[in-house]
Amino acid sequence: MTGKPRNAIEIANRVIVLIVSVLLVWFGWQNAILDLGSFRMPSLIPMTVYTAIVPAAGVLIGLFTVEQLVNGWQHGFEGPEDQDNLPIVELAE
Repeated sequence: MTGKPRNAIEIANRVIVLIVSVLLVWFGWQNAILDLGSFRMPSLIPMTVYTAIVPAAGVLIGLFTVEQLVNGWQHGFEGPEDQDNLPIVELAE
């Protein structure tokens, strides 16, 4: 698939991932805030230390998705694996 249909599908995929990353940040942050009063025994490490990774991962996923969108708009979404001029490897008999 090439051209405008390919661009539409690629952009739609990345927008969905961006929406999911925003949800990860939003609900992960709420969960981390709720865990502020909870501690792990016997170390007494706050549970927020463990649950804060969810919004952090959402931020990183969102940044990577925005980078893919910008790169796709500037250079196209096709990669080297989409080219038809790849060499054909023949198996020796």
